[in-house]
Amino acid sequence: MQRFENNFNREQYPRNRFGAFKHYTMSLVLPVVVLLLAGCATLSSSNWRDRVKALQGISDQAVLARVAIEDVDANVRQEAVGRINDPSTLVMVAMQAKDSKIYATAVNKIYDQKALARIVLESDDMNVRCLALNKLTDQTTLGKLATEDPNAKIRKSAVGKNDDQKVLARVTMEDSDIDVRKAAIARLSDEKALATVALGDKDTDMRMAAVQKLHDPAVLANAAISDESPRVCKAAVERISDQLALGKVTAEAKEWDTRKQAYAKLTDKDVLGKLAAETNDPAVRLAINVRLGKMTLDRAIAQAADNTTQMGNVVGALALSDRDDAISRAAEQLCHNYIRKGDASRIPELAQLLDMYGTKELAEDYLNCGNDKLNIAGRNWANAHGYNVGSGYGSHRVRWGEGRR
Repeated sequence: MQRFENNFNREQYPRNRFGAFKHYTMSLVLPVVVLLLAGCATLSSSNWRDRVKALQGISDQAVLARVAIEDVDANVRQEAVGRINDPSTLVMVAMQAKDSKIYATAVNKIYDQKALARIVLESDDMNVRCLALNKLTDQTTLGKLATEDPNAKIRKSAVGKNDDQKVLARVTMEDSDIDVRKAAIARLSDEKALATVALGDKDTDMRMAAVQKLHDPAVLANAAISDESPRVCKAAVERISDQLALGKVTAEAKEWDTRKQAYAKLTDKDVLGKLAAETNDPAVRLAINVRLGKMTLDRAIAQAADNTTQMGNVVGALALSDRDDAISRAAEQLCHNYIRKGDASRIPELAQLLDMYGTKELAEDYLNCGNDKLNIAGRNWANAHGYNVGSGYGSHRVRWGEGRR
C-alpha cells in the first residue's frame, strides 16, 4: 500500500502539472483502505483480469485515474478510463497518459468547452491537443489559438473551425505560414478584407484566392488592370459582369489578353459608345465602331494603307474583334506590312492575330522575321497546332523593320 501511494504522488502527479493535485492525494488513501478491509484489494494482483474485476467496485476518480495512467496492461487501463466521469479527472488523464487509446478515450468523454480548451492550451502532446481541438467549438478560444498559438498546425486547425471574420482577416493578412493564410482566406467573406488581399498581397496564390471570392466590380476591375499575374487578371475579369467595370478594364488593362477578354464581355451599346468617346486608344475606338456597325474591318485595313500609326490601330482593332473569315487574306497581308514597319508597340496584338488568322506559312514568317518576341509567338502557334520547329526552307516572306523610312 505504501508503494502504491508513493508511486501515485511522486511519479505520476508532479505538483506543477495539475492544480487539483492536493484534492486527489488526500482522497486516495481512504478508498484503498476500505478495499483492503473488504477483502477486495486485487488491484495489486498480477492477473489483469483480477484488476479489471476490482475496478468494477471502484468509483473514486483519483484511483481510476492512477490506474488508467499507470497500469501495465492495456485492458486494465481502458477499463479504468471508461469508468471516469469527472471532467477535471479526464483532463488530467488526457494530459498525462502515454497510451494513445487512453488519452483519446479521455478526450472523447469530455464535452465541457473549458476543459477542452485547457487541454489544447496546456498539453505538451500534439496528438492530444489535436484531439481536443477537434471537439472545441468555443469561438473565443479558437480565435486565440488561430492568432497566437506557436504551432502552425494548431493555428490552421483552429482557423478551419473559426467563423469570426475579424480573426480570419487578421490571420489571412498577418500569419507567417502560407498554408495557415490559405486556410483563413478560404473562410473569409468580408469584402473589405478580401479587397485588401486582392490588391496588395505579395503572394500570387493569395491574390488569386481573394479575387475568386470578391463581388465588388470596382475592386475586381482594379485587380484586372493592375495585377502582375495574367491568371489573376483573367480570374478577375471572369467575375465581372458590370458593363462599366468591363469598359474600364478594356481601356486600361496592361495585359492585352485581359483587355480582349473584357472587351468580349461588353454588350451594352451605351457603355460601348461612352468608351469609344473617352478611350485614349484609337484601336479600341476603331474596334467599337466596327462592332456598332459604323466601320468594317476590310475598309479599315484599306484605309490604313502605308501609314504606320493607322496600320497599328487597325492591328489593335482587328485583334480585339471576333475572327472574320472573309478578311483572312487581308489580315495576313496586314501582319506582313506591319512587321516590315518594325513597330514594336503592337507586338502583343500581332501575336493575337497569328492565333486568330494563323497558317503554317504565317507562323514561319513570324519565326524567321528577325524579331525575338514574334519568333516566340510562332513557336507557340506551332506547339498549339502539332508542329515541330526545325531548320529548313521555311516561309520567310518578310523581315522585321525592312520597310522603315
